[in-house]
Amino acid sequence: MRSGGFYSYCTGLDKITAHVAFSHQVGVSASYFIAHCPWNAAKKIISRAKSHDRQWLYHPLAVDAYIANGYCSTWEKAITRERDAMGEQEKIHATQLTLNMSQIQERQTRIIELHHRSRMWHIIYENLADYNELLAFLLSILRKYNVAHAESHQEADRSVKEFLTFLMSRNSVWRRWVVNYNERTKTSINIYFHFASQSDTQANLDIAKFMKVIAMVTLLTLPGTFVATILNMSTHWPFSYFFTITMPFTFLLGSLCIFWECILQNLLKLCSRKSESQSCAHQMV
Repeated sequence: MRSGGFYSYCTGLDKITAHVAFSHQVGVSASYFIAHCPWNAAKKIISRAKSHDRQWLYHPLAVDAYIANGYCSTWEKAITRERDAMGEQEKIHATQLTLNMSQIQERQTRIIELHHRSRMWHIIYENLADYNELLAFLLSILRKYNVAHAESHQEADRSVKEFLTFLMSRNSVWRRWVVNYNERTKTSINIYFHFASQSDTQANLDIAKFMKVIAMVTLLTLPGTFVATILNMSTHWPFSYFFTITMPFTFLLGSLCIFWECILQNLLKLCSRKSESQSCAHQMV
């Protein structure tokens, strides 16, 4: 019986597509044309072809199992490379993430790197999904072959089916780890944004303190400026009146400002307590 087919797959992050065309005459010969075959798969196939049990390659999908394993190794290297880079990024201590305003460029560079790594995890996950479908396709062909040759007792070698099943199981494990690595990368991104927000908040608080000092200086000098302007409009006021009027006026204005600030703080505390009581009531309900 003679059979043939064609399929292709991506061989890794290098975006090179491998193409496989095959023709089988069961138990007699197996012909393959492979473009961009993974080197480790080609090396194993050639080594097996030169050994004394080269007849094993004539079994249906035996060569395809080697190619699938080589494809699997390329993604294993990609996952390992990205995982090691992520581990180095995670070694940064939390205290080193409290970047000040002079390190904005460094912070942006790290966030861009993490976004790039997250995108790579998405690409790897989708390619592993394609790889899983390829393995399922090969296993379905193997099952159809076994059903067609059940009466003639020419079923395919069980080791091919077991090996393809093992590759599918290992691929499922890698997909779970890729999801985990992607979530860890997103957590690192959130940590950077958290510390960046803290840094910006601290900078705003420093600016607010500075503005409060300016407001206090203005408050102290404004009454005297106003009184001096009024006194300059007439030459009949003695100079001693300036201090007599300015000091009580300044004290009164400062007291009003302090009283108004206390009222605002009490209102904010009252609103905060009210929101907390409402949230507790919703939780009890």
